[in-house]
Amino acid sequence: MATRAVNPVPVPSERLQKLLLDTNRPDPYPVTDTLVIVPPTKKRRDELRESHREIEIAQQLLARALLTAPSPRPEFPAIPGALPDKATAKQQASYKVEVTQFEKLAAGWEQLSAAWEGGVAKFEAAVAAHRAKISEQADRYTRALFGAAYDEVLAFFDDQDPELWDAFQVDLQEHFRIIPKAPEVPDDGTCPHCGHVEDTEQAGKAPESSD
Repeated sequence: MATRAVNPVPVPSERLQKLLLDTNRPDPYPVTDTLVIVPPTKKRRDELRESHREIEIAQQLLARALLTAPSPRPEFPAIPGALPDKATAKQQASYKVEVTQFEKLAAGWEQLSAAWEGGVAKFEAAVAAHRAKISEQADRYTRALFGAAYDEVLAFFDDQDPELWDAFQVDLQEHFRIIPKAPEVPDDGTCPHCGHVEDTEQAGKAPESSD
């Protein structure tokens, strides 16, 4: 029986291996004693960039759609009151005019109401589509961020505090240099390296005592 040939895995050249050693890559991110997230590959980085771009576009479209929220439903016209039992001819004539006017207004209201309902349905469909797009791309982003550890990471954090989950995602993205790390403002409000004032209200003041 003939065996199927297996394509050999390309081996990086010595030059590329040296370049890899000289590259300042982020370390893997330990989540637990048995769970580690490896740094994003180029493919995962591309997924992160593309999904982030799609999220921003969908958020902008959602914001625009929300600005077109329909006004309240048109009010139904006031129904004419009851005609007195012993109405005069003048009252009967006046009442007939009111009823005729009401019927015209009611017919117009039905058209306005139908148009309003169509506008509401269109608005709700657009909003739902944009939100679904954001949710879809957010999941795509998270999968690219966690890589092969996606399922295990989500399972672990299911039983953790939501505040820890939020802080973890920020810390992970900073660790992998996906987002810039937030600068730490010294207690006296002045950067110790360059002297730049980060906090004008605190600059020049002594750090508060912890006592």
